[in-house]
Amino acid sequence: MFRGIGRYVAVTSVLQLTAVFVIARAVIGFIASLITGFVLTPMFTPEPRPTPSSSTSYPGGFALAGRIFDWVDPAGRTLALAVLATLVYLVARRRRTPRTACPSCLALVLPAATVCFNCTRELPVRPTAALG
Repeated sequence: MFRGIGRYVAVTSVLQLTAVFVIARAVIGFIASLITGFVLTPMFTPEPRPTPSSSTSYPGGFALAGRIFDWVDPAGRTLALAVLATLVYLVARRRRTPRTACPSCLALVLPAATVCFNCTRELPVRPTAALG
């Protein structure tokens, strides 16, 4: 049962599906942090009234129009989304070895293969390009 799991996980469509899921999860987290930081936090956290002798500081936020806005979480999510998108882009750009189809079972095999790994039949000899 678990013998072919390595081959299954290495299939491109599984990697693409995983990348889409991870990017979607990061985008949803980013949008949720924007809503929390710029909509919900200001609605439920009124700005404290400073006394004339105190200097008011808002760690992780800023005050605007009498409300405190959180900027740290959205900035962190933006950075995480940028790093994740860059990693997915770099993985998607990697060079892949072109594969050809077996004439018997249509399994994708490497061009240098002489026997199909799926049906174990001999593959026809392909002409090689002349060097030079």
